[in-house]
Amino acid sequence: MSRIKDIASQRFGRFVVMHMDGFNKRGHAVWLCLCDCGVSKRVQGRHLRDGSTQSCGCLNREKAAQRRREGTGDRNGMWKGVAASYFAKHMRVNAIRGRPQRCEQCGTTDPTKTYEWASMTGNYDDVNDYRRMCRSCHRKYDGIKPSPRTR
Repeated sequence: MSRIKDIASQRFGRFVVMHMDGFNKRGHAVWLCLCDCGVSKRVQGRHLRDGSTQSCGCLNREKAAQRRREGTGDRNGMWKGVAASYFAKHMRVNAIRGRPQRCEQCGTTDPTKTYEWASMTGNYDDVNDYRRMCRSCHRKYDGIKPSPRTR
């Protein structure tokens, strides 16, 4: 087995190494580290040195939150803009306005029925252009106006 290098008091990413905390079941040195956010965590020395562990998990959470904030609209690699599908535009309305639980057409609130968002003018990009409808009212309404797929 190789000699263990003392890395106490050194910084690796957001961690400051406090002291050696023994060995794992495979015989690798484990160090007790204090993250900048205040969480202490046991980490293998080799993961600290190779950079594969840089924080207690707070760094990944912050990066994910940043991606969610900055990854909207045309800054998102998956963004399709006006080329988004009919289904994707309805899912966007669900995400912003929530899942409908009643029908504004017939007034039903029956929990066994399926409720959907129906575009009133065909402007599918405007989330305020949708009304809550039960599936049967939505189908009747769509039968009155031309479908966007046949235009």
